[in-house]
Amino acid sequence: MSTHETPWPTGTPCWVELSSDDPAAANAFYSGLFGWDVQVAGPEFGGYGVARVDGHRVAGIGGKMGDGDQPTAWTTYLASDDVDATAAAVAQHGGQVLAPPMDVGDLGRMIIGLDPAGASFGVWQSGSNTGVGLVNQPGGVVWNEHTSNDFAAAKSFYSAVFGLRVESMEGAPADLEYAVLARSGGQMVGSLGKTGIGTSLDDPPNWLIYFGVADADATAAKAVELGGAVLEGPRESAYGQLAVVAGPEGEHFVVVQTAPEGYGHSDGPDAQSID
Repeated sequence: MSTHETPWPTGTPCWVELSSDDPAAANAFYSGLFGWDVQVAGPEFGGYGVARVDGHRVAGIGGKMGDGDQPTAWTTYLASDDVDATAAAVAQHGGQVLAPPMDVGDLGRMIIGLDPAGASFGVWQSGSNTGVGLVNQPGGVVWNEHTSNDFAAAKSFYSAVFGLRVESMEGAPADLEYAVLARSGGQMVGSLGKTGIGTSLDDPPNWLIYFGVADADATAAKAVELGGAVLEGPRESAYGQLAVVAGPEGEHFVVVQTAPEGYGHSDGPDAQSID
């Protein structure tokens, strides 16, 4: 089991969160789909739910910030050891800080940002909550993929703000606008592309989240039974049997049955740096 209970290195996707119009219904859907145990906090935290697998944190589900007119969606949070400095870097490099640095009790400190390519994301500085505690396992996050129509802007932004390297996949065509993000030590933490699995050039910029499952076909069928929809697949891919799913409020995510050895938050396939 891939578990992690210490702060994630800067730039690593460390948390995923669903902003929902109906958190109670979302809790029921994802608990039924992934077998999550969602523990709902008290009113001081707005009834925020923390989903767990075998006692390890895997995701959050809560209501929407502000006036709630934004679409229901999953948000990927990247780790930082200084959220305030990261907020300044986001603005310096062409992004926007949508929600300024704020403390979440003693759990940590956060911002919500918008990158120059138009995708929203979060940044998390660990306190007592260090982020996801289980990855690359059924019910946990396997991969985080940024897609937009401005590949160059996305590459420049995440490299400058988080110090991540942008690397091409081994054997990929030189003109392919798809790359992986890696820390300075070479550990792959996510990817960038014009389009990804289940996306098209007409889709809004976003960070797409892949969740591991034991059986992608059964999970896809269960999603429909619970009120969701299957947008693509299930089908075989280089990364295992997968399906693109929409939750009851239309939020998109991917379920993948198996991941390549070490893919995701661990080691990844060989890559080469690109400009």
